[in-house]
Parts: sequence; structure tokens; C-alpha cells
Amino acid sequence: MSRAIGSILHDLYVACENMFEIIGREIDEVLPSNPSWHRALLQQMTLDIPGVRPAVLRKETAASLDKYRSFRHVVRNVYGVNLDSDRLLELLKLLPGTLEDLRTDIHTFIDGLHSVLEKNQ
Repeated sequence: MSRAIGSILHDLYVACENMFEIIGREIDEVLPSNPSWHRALLQQMTLDIPGVRPAVLRKETAASLDKYRSFRHVVRNVYGVNLDSDRLLELLKLLPGTLEDLRTDIHTFIDGLHSVLEKNQ
């Protein structure tokens, strides 16, 4: 059971990271390339780039997502075997709030992006 839950949490973060990569590549026109690029990309999403885009995430949301980023690394390196059940439970408890914060941030980002586009026309 823990392997299935771990896989779902892993996939959830990967989906978020894929979205952040698209924003970085298509809007920011830059992606981190250092060895800790996963963490750097998450931090990049907290930046407001005037005239280009507002911040995608609040720092608090990024901090919550960073727990899932870190967990993604564990899942990939232990292949879902021997996952810490206490950590899984903690992440599951945080999940509803994290997803709500993410949803709020994405809506705010989209609204802000419309404002940037209107100013640039």
C-alpha cells in the first residue's frame, strides 16, 4: 500500500514540475541546469519577473511543494521500497492544503499574466 501511495505522491509532484518546466522554457526562456535544478526550478517559480510574468507560487506554497519534491527523489532512489510510513502520512495530511494553495496560486498567476499581456499590447 505504501508503494502505491508513494507513487501517487511522486506523480503529483512530477506533474507540477512539468508545468513549471513549461513556464520556465516558454515564458521565462530559461531553465536551471545545475545539479540541483529541481530545487532551483521550484525557487524560480516564486520569482516575479516584471514585464514578463508574476510569481507562479507564493514562497509558502513552494515550501510545501518542496516536501513533495524531496519525497519524489526518495521514491526514485528506493523504487518505492521501504518508504517511511510516517513521512507518507505527513505528506498525505498536508496534501489537501497544498493542493488548495497551488490552485489559488495558479489562478492568481493566470490573472497576473493576463495583466502583463494587456500592458505589453
